[in-house]
Amino acid sequence: LLVRGDDAGATAALQYSATRLPYLWETGKRYASVEEIRDDLRRFFGQKSDVGQAAAALYHLDQWSAKIAKDHPGGFSSVRAEIDVDLADPGLKAFARKMLAERLHASSLEVVTGNLHAGVKCCDREVPQHLKTDVIPFKQGAPTFSEDLTFPWEGKRMQDVAKKLIAQLPAGQEVVVQAGVSESPQQRLLLAEQLRSILKSANVKLSTVEVLSAYKQGYSWIMDSVAPALAGRDVAKVIIEFAPYCDPKKQSTMRTEERWIQQLYPVDELLAAKLKLPLESINFQKMGNADGPTYRVHGFAKDGKEVLTRDFTVYIHNRPYSGEFHQYEQVGIETGWVTLTTPGGKLLASERVPTDTEEFWEHYQDVTLPKIIHH
Repeated sequence: LLVRGDDAGATAALQYSATRLPYLWETGKRYASVEEIRDDLRRFFGQKSDVGQAAAALYHLDQWSAKIAKDHPGGFSSVRAEIDVDLADPGLKAFARKMLAERLHASSLEVVTGNLHAGVKCCDREVPQHLKTDVIPFKQGAPTFSEDLTFPWEGKRMQDVAKKLIAQLPAGQEVVVQAGVSESPQQRLLLAEQLRSILKSANVKLSTVEVLSAYKQGYSWIMDSVAPALAGRDVAKVIIEFAPYCDPKKQSTMRTEERWIQQLYPVDELLAAKLKLPLESINFQKMGNADGPTYRVHGFAKDGKEVLTRDFTVYIHNRPYSGEFHQYEQVGIETGWVTLTTPGGKLLASERVPTDTEEFWEHYQDVTLPKIIHH
């Protein structure tokens, strides 16, 4: 806004606007801008800066001490004042003490200043994440509490569950073992070998062992279990059916009905490449309801004859999103598992095996977060 005065003033204002703005004087990003000045003033008067907080504290201290001195003209034997701001200037304590000493004439006067935010320092090195300030040097603060957590590896926990379930089977029982862990393909192959050794030691007749990924289970099932079965057949077309991810009790808003197809990406491209099929030969179809399995795969030969049909149900664990606020949201977490079935598909035994990530998340929600909230 330019209010015209004389020609010389208008010329000076236009010259300043053209050559200085939006900077206060010197031009360049390293110099102060008008926006920065405005932001500093906003933070000052909004008591969002340590200077603004100190100014407000001194104002209240001035008003309170004036009233106290007026109500009690005889003086005091002891006075203590405390001022807490984000970062207290080293001179704040002396300034406040001088003001109170001149007004209250106390025999004993104590002034304490504190820092609400001393910064974070995770180690002894000087790294960029450490707080740096021109007001006061960094002061290492003690943590309110700390936790060192060690969880048994999910691969070990999965084997322990498998041993327990296998021990319940009669000798000579033919069994299909399927497990899910959040480990790499290489590690899952090693775990499958270890499961075969457990079965052999228990005199259980082995049929099949597979260890899938507990993360994106449908994708893992198709690529690790279905694709090898299709590879040995003359398959010309594959249809992948997926169930809707429903919420009939309306307990969750953090969900999409298309969850199960989203988690398959990019299975169509990889399956087509593995089976040497054109991409258009891999089709998706949405099931009408969620009453059956999560996925069903159909493989068709060139003559249209169906040569393979398999289905799979995702293993999920339902829990509150927040252990402290149970009604906030309900979520279904893909979890680990061990199942024993007959070659015909009859379920013999099944048990959930929480993944390593779940173990940490549940501890954080059920133990750590309540400590923080109720501290």
